[in-house]
Amino acid sequence: MRISYQYKIKPNKQQQEIIDNTLDMLRYQYNYLLGQRFDCYEQNRCAIDRCPLIRHLPKVER
Repeated sequence: MRISYQYKIKPNKQQQEIIDNTLDMLRYQYNYLLGQRFDCYEQNRCAIDRCPLIRHLPKVER
């Protein structure tokens, strides 16, 4: 009994460029958000899987 099918796509050159550009943008976005997550952790030392609802703001010097 066959449960799933596999298909091999054969994009032309233009389609391959679009796919590559899309994957590059997704990779850049993922890395950017991952960097923000680590920065948030370094600044607040809270768990990485969540962000606190209450944040303490630094004092403003006048």
